[in-house]
Amino acid sequence: MSAPHHVRHEVAALARLAVPLIFARLGQTLLYVVDTVVAGSISPQAVAALGSIGAAYLVVFSAAFGVLLGLDPLVSNAVGRGDPAEARAGLATARRIALVLAVLVASAVLALPTVLRLFNQPEEVVVLLEGYVPFLAAMAFPALLFHVDATFLTAHGHTRPLIGIVVVANATNLVLDLWLAHGGVGVPALGVAGIGAASLGCALAEFGAMRWVLRRTGAFGGLAHDLPPFDRPVARRILRTGGPVGFQYGLETSGFLVVTLLVGLKGTTALAGHQIAMNFAGIVFAIALGLGGAAGVRVGQARGRRDRVALRLSGACGFGLGAGAGLAFAVLAWFGRDAIAALYADDPVTAAMAARFLAVAAVWQVADATQASGFGILRGLDDTRVPVTFNLVAYAGVGLPFGYWLAFVASDDPVGLWWGLSLSLAAHQ
Repeated sequence: MSAPHHVRHEVAALARLAVPLIFARLGQTLLYVVDTVVAGSISPQAVAALGSIGAAYLVVFSAAFGVLLGLDPLVSNAVGRGDPAEARAGLATARRIALVLAVLVASAVLALPTVLRLFNQPEEVVVLLEGYVPFLAAMAFPALLFHVDATFLTAHGHTRPLIGIVVVANATNLVLDLWLAHGGVGVPALGVAGIGAASLGCALAEFGAMRWVLRRTGAFGGLAHDLPPFDRPVARRILRTGGPVGFQYGLETSGFLVVTLLVGLKGTTALAGHQIAMNFAGIVFAIALGLGGAAGVRVGQARGRRDRVALRLSGACGFGLGAGAGLAFAVLAWFGRDAIAALYADDPVTAAMAARFLAVAAVWQVADATQASGFGILRGLDDTRVPVTFNLVAYAGVGLPFGYWLAFVASDDPVGLWWGLSLSLAAHQ
């Protein structure tokens, strides 16, 4: 085949893998949007309760999520070599690691109300969370086990079932949110606790649907159950690869949590504008993560086959698609920032603030998308320590100090914090 034909073939293969992954990422974002809307129909305190715990939960869950991504290159390499036994050992071992991580996540979540009281958060908000966090803690178990099975499926190059699973999860969440939060059919209105119960039900539905897919799909009928026992060498490989990823994800989410807290010091309007721009940026990042995940699978499988030509082609196409997506959304954010802000906010002052944040977001879209794609490719190569070093230096050593100086020393403008984020993302490159 000619070189252009090779490229077209690879881009098509990446798209087939990436589109369901992107859909799944966006579906997870939609779950949180629905929870927030339902909370808003209860009270402002309910929205504050979900917001106050959501960012903290994201830090601990993302770290566990990242550790389990160590399964991705192990399975994709095994698939490339035609070694189903190693893939089975990876799945069996990762499921057991997930249970341990779920205990740690659940313990951290249960302690969050106490932590919030130590930081003098409003008591009426903390009281609402006391009925919510037990469900959030329990959700860690099916959510992380689902993530392991989804990674196993994705590493085999099968991502289409994720679309159906996301639809099931969102439908379940919407029905349970409305039923349990507001009451009906023999159930009293549970408020914020009802939203927590709905989230747990949604996670169980996702987990059950994924197990059904693994049992019903011909390629996995005898592969994904009756698994071997825990394998210590395999566990070390997963943790050696996934540990730095978990640290990286925890560091990134912590950085955005710190920025959110600092923006909050600038007032309600600044925080509202920040949240609007973050929502748009989150949608773009979900697309970049989907592309990075697909590129990582293709690179990992080529690495397993010892096909250096295919490996380089997959990496180059994945990186190029990430850059292209980032550029497209940069143009959209820059020229459409006023219209995008108006979709979120009726208040012109809030919309104007959001548009200012979106203008900065346009600057770092390409860097954000390419670093997400690049980190996915490096994960396929089983190289995860380099991204951790990049993140540590970029966020803690460069971006956050610079953003703080701009927003609190050089001026009184909260947008300066986002220029710090821009510098962090540029430093990744």
